[in-house]
Amino acid sequence: MTRKLTFPYSLIMAFYWANFAVLLNYASVYLLGRGLPNTSIGLLISAASLLAAAAQPLLGSYADRPESPSVKKLLLIGCLCFLLLTAGIIFSADVSSLLLIVTYTLAITVMQSMMTLTNALGTVSARAGHRVNFGIARGIGSLAYALVSLAIGSAAARLGNEIIPLVSIVLYAALFLCVLPFPFKKPETPPKSASLRKPFLRRYPAFSIVLAASVCLYTSHSLLNNFMFQILSSKGGGSEALGISSAVGALVEIPMMFLFARLLRRIPVRRWMIISGFAFLLKSIGSLLVPNVYGFYAVQTLQLFAFAVLAVASVYYADECMAPEDAVKGQAFLAMTSTVGSVIASATGGWLIDSFGIPVLLGVSIAASALGAVIMWLGIDMFGKKPLPAKKF
Repeated sequence: MTRKLTFPYSLIMAFYWANFAVLLNYASVYLLGRGLPNTSIGLLISAASLLAAAAQPLLGSYADRPESPSVKKLLLIGCLCFLLLTAGIIFSADVSSLLLIVTYTLAITVMQSMMTLTNALGTVSARAGHRVNFGIARGIGSLAYALVSLAIGSAAARLGNEIIPLVSIVLYAALFLCVLPFPFKKPETPPKSASLRKPFLRRYPAFSIVLAASVCLYTSHSLLNNFMFQILSSKGGGSEALGISSAVGALVEIPMMFLFARLLRRIPVRRWMIISGFAFLLKSIGSLLVPNVYGFYAVQTLQLFAFAVLAVASVYYADECMAPEDAVKGQAFLAMTSTVGSVIASATGGWLIDSFGIPVLLGVSIAASALGAVIMWLGIDMFGKKPLPAKKF
């Protein structure tokens, strides 16, 4: 029986992405307040992203096996693990810096790894015939991200940084309660054909190039996002400016995400992927050139064509490219590009700031986005001029 699942799926997206605004976007605020230097914070986020990048393809392959638990059950297990780790952050904050680093690293790892399962919950449901508008659901996720970013920035400035892990626990408890009643049934997997026994990336060579481009673009994006507090500080801002900037970036994403399914009728998804690459480049250049926080707020509006497009278009793109037997794996590899980009950005970002300053950090962001835009253009065109058929999910 076909069900309308956009609303319950949107709630899942809302609580999942709201927590990104808290635990990852405010990692620098919380950890600097606990005495950790920029380089250590960068290495912490990098280690978490590296672990998540390694886990995501393995998780996707495991979820695609006929004998594995369903995506829904794996998502519930991830929620419980995250709640335990976030409680560990609160406990270790005043006990041991090393324990704080370990628990914070593992919490970010679990959160990023769950992106694969969160996306797959919607795409697999749509393949089963249910009505799921991924763009609307992802847009609700961005709205939640924006509202929570704004609220947590003001709250942290007034009540102290200690509220950050507490809010994170509340959000993931709500996520667990939303996933629990979601009507999801693991699809039956047919036997693999001979072509599907080839290594995954050899089966989809053009998709592999798109993955490389996405890594570059997400590296640029993560350099700006993971170290936004430091960037805004160099332009005269603080934690409240961080909340406003994050909220502006997230809010402008929403119209694009809501309307993306309709826009696909006019412009094919492969072209949207190319547009997003060059929008990332413009955003990086603007971040370097603006002299103050108000200029930075204006540059954040380019999220409309940068992250907003890539986040939604890539999910549609992967679903069109993948055989049903590779449905979760395709989403896992795409989610991996985000975490690999975060690894590269986090490993180098703190060091770049401490050694050379903010302008060099922003210059590296420009170089990464330029490379990603060009590779995306070349990789997408490997599919030829014929547009991919848009799926209605």
